[in-house]
Amino acid sequence: MGTRYQKILVVEDDEALAGVISQNLVARDHDVVLATTAEQALTSIVEDQPHLILLDIMLPDRPGWEILRRLEGYDVAMAPPVVVISAVRVSPERLREFHPLAYLPKPFPLDALLRLIEGSEQPDTREVVARPDGDSPARYQAELALRSACRTLAATSARVVSAFTVSLGKGEYEDTPAEWKAMARILAEQYKLRIDILMTRDHLRIRVSRRERV
Repeated sequence: MGTRYQKILVVEDDEALAGVISQNLVARDHDVVLATTAEQALTSIVEDQPHLILLDIMLPDRPGWEILRRLEGYDVAMAPPVVVISAVRVSPERLREFHPLAYLPKPFPLDALLRLIEGSEQPDTREVVARPDGDSPARYQAELALRSACRTLAATSARVVSAFTVSLGKGEYEDTPAEWKAMARILAEQYKLRIDILMTRDHLRIRVSRRERV
């Protein structure tokens, strides 16, 4: 099975959960490295060079945020993406600070994690409803979808196109199209991609693609 996340570092001190995740990943032909502490994880990042990290936040020696802070020193193209998994509620501010690939609050459906890891390199279409949503604020979820699309496309040489729709939620959504376009310009330059935003009456249609070679 071809996957851009062939080698996966699972950082989880719950041995039962780590075992279940590991067994399912190995069954799908992934190479899995296990770490139960932040110190083990930092060592593994250097020695094993994983393509993806599944990171629990509540670790016995130090918080998982310490790992994310260390990864901030990596080059954007070299730092492995991180999926945060946590039984403790993670604030939107913290997620915006570190911009993980995804955040899965425990308990989460295993198939959701597997779909995320084995995401198809086909055009991706989804609806992101932009209205307040408790522990998963829609503003962050919409921004995360855009950043995730950029990272995914930048990590592969294939010509992949990702598209999704942001619903403006009948006036409940405070961001303006101008703010989204400004964010798109920053991300397009960071990842060397093309991001097109089309405004309709109550939706933003966002399309991420590879730049045409000149």
